[in-house]
Amino acid sequence: MPGHILILAGDQEASRRAPYRRSVPEPLMPVGDRPVLDLMLRHAARHGFTDVTLAVGALAPLVRAMFGDGGRLGLEIDYATEPEPVGSAGVLRLLRADEPFLMVSGSVLTTLDLRAFQDAHVRSGNAMTVAVHRREVVADFGVLELGDDAGRHTVPVERFVERPRTAYAVSTGVYAFQPDIREHIQDREHLGLPALAERLIAAGRRVGAYEHEGLSFDVRRRDDYEQAVTRYEEIAPFYADSAEREAA
Repeated sequence: MPGHILILAGDQEASRRAPYRRSVPEPLMPVGDRPVLDLMLRHAARHGFTDVTLAVGALAPLVRAMFGDGGRLGLEIDYATEPEPVGSAGVLRLLRADEPFLMVSGSVLTTLDLRAFQDAHVRSGNAMTVAVHRREVVADFGVLELGDDAGRHTVPVERFVERPRTAYAVSTGVYAFQPDIREHIQDREHLGLPALAERLIAAGRRVGAYEHEGLSFDVRRRDDYEQAVTRYEEIAPFYADSAEREAA
């Protein structure tokens, strides 16, 4: 199954990457010697996804100038232009795939095996599958667990933890969908992926998670971007084309 992949290649307004965002759009941020979007396209090609749609907004002329029809990467690229921002799920209405497909954030670098992910999605029967990885969040505070009120000004402290750590399963920015999920999205509706997942669950459709144990970075986050740059040698082999792998 060759498969189709949609990549969100528009710069997102709610960036967490300041001050970088003011000078370079997120999908074109450099990591190593290539933009993030170039690396993601190579990753898609390596896993057999030759049919690619780039969802673009204000960046359309720049992205088209850089990647064209995708021929130099062994891809067939077409473009879906948002007339107005419609959110990460609303943009799915622009895609006309009639088979299960993947969607990837243009700000993501991941070592996820895209083919294995899609195959697992198809086998699962899910309407939507989210590739997730474990991320530990550290609170920047000393956190207190309090008991019952023992007086006007004081409350018993049962536990006091300095900078506690909590592990969460979080999205890698890679998703798989059945084509009929578009029936749950209105034309020109502004809709995010969490809202779409809730809508599918309410309609009795299955939403699943696929755990990824490798690396995943989102360059919208400053610490992720800095890690991606620092650890580029680790992720570069996952984005090399066949000629580059043979040379290595």
